Amino acid sequence: PNASLDDMVVEEAAERLGRRARWCFESGVRFRAHLTGGRDTRAIAAVLSGQGCLDSVDSFLTTGTEENGDVIVAKRLSDALRIGDRHKVVAGAKGAAALPAEDLAFALCRSPFLFECQLTAYDGRKIALGKMPMDVTLMGGGGEIYRQEWGSSRALAGPEGAQRALRLFSPHDCLALLSDDAKDYQLETVEDELEHLREQGAVNLACAFYLEERLSNWGCGHFSNGPSTQFPLLLDQRLARRVLSIDDVAEHLHFELIRHCDKGLLEIPFLNNHWAGRTDALARGMGLAPNPIVVSEQRNFPWQFDCYARFRDALIDFCLACGRGPLREIAPAKRLEKLRRSRVEPFGSAHIKTLFGLCGAIVFAEEGWSPVRDFDNGKTPLLAGNRAAIWQSGPTMATAPASDAGNRLLGHLRSAAAS
Repeated sequence: PNASLDDMVVEEAAERLGRRARWCFESGVRFRAHLTGGRDTRAIAAVLSGQGCLDSVDSFLTTGTEENGDVIVAKRLSDALRIGDRHKVVAGAKGAAALPAEDLAFALCRSPFLFECQLTAYDGRKIALGKMPMDVTLMGGGGEIYRQEWGSSRALAGPEGAQRALRLFSPHDCLALLSDDAKDYQLETVEDELEHLREQGAVNLACAFYLEERLSNWGCGHFSNGPSTQFPLLLDQRLARRVLSIDDVAEHLHFELIRHCDKGLLEIPFLNNHWAGRTDALARGMGLAPNPIVVSEQRNFPWQFDCYARFRDALIDFCLACGRGPLREIAPAKRLEKLRRSRVEPFGSAHIKTLFGLCGAIVFAEEGWSPVRDFDNGKTPLLAGNRAAIWQSGPTMATAPASDAGNRLLGHLRSAAAS
């Protein structure tokens, strides 16, 4: 405990991460990497560059249209790294095209089974890696352990700390759907967790809370709970221990890692944000804090905004039609009905994720549901390959009556599209 930001030395860490990457590259597995406008993928690119590993990566992928902020920033990184011949830009999940009702229903029903309904009340199911994949993507997931743009230990101090913790990652209950009991339960759970961490002598309270309550929901979800073909290059036990021994690391570790491995990458702006906290002052003092490239969330995820605008009411109708399921006590019908009567505009990313997540949680919670056979009347299985085999082999999947949750959701969206 009580280490200092000034003591943070990254040369050894960069060598360790590079040695680990080279060992994997020599295994014969083909590797890809992502390029975005954020910190984690740039730190990975810097490590690969500084350790002489860039040539071992088959391709670098950025998803989005030409107006997408990740694409705008990634093209500048690609030029600086001289990897333009291997840099691929595809629309992917950030494409501009509006999804038809069938594709949106597929996405909303499939996501809970890929990521186990993370960020909902029903998360955390572990799915084992079936076999060693031959195509692997280098991911930034896990690197957020070392970034504290979401708050310092001081932000969680005092009697209002639990309330602030609920708002660390996005506006809490932005659609006003949660019952009073659900909100009280969440607040008490967070208060208990923070008190436990204080009793355990946690130095970096915000980071320890993040590890306990959030990491499995996103960063680790990519490669631990999720698709199983991603390699978390930035995860490192020694770096994690160092971060947990300092009360507020801001974003020093990412900054120093990039500066040590490929300083030129710091001269390229990030997307939408300056460096956080004390790291911004450090970067400005070194002349390495260019103004960010600002792109709206709607341009980064246009299909999500379009689908919410067109199908919000149909998704609410689906939630209301789900009877007395386990989520009804969390999101009561009267709150859903009030939302249904309100104007759709204005809304943002948090509103979209809240409603999409509720639909996914309802689908996931239905007893007997099989993502292999029970969507679109069995014509379109949600999962295939190893994941399908794992779900089919579950104790109830072979005998349980078919659930029609996916079919009902699809019906609501098709009706809305037709009208």
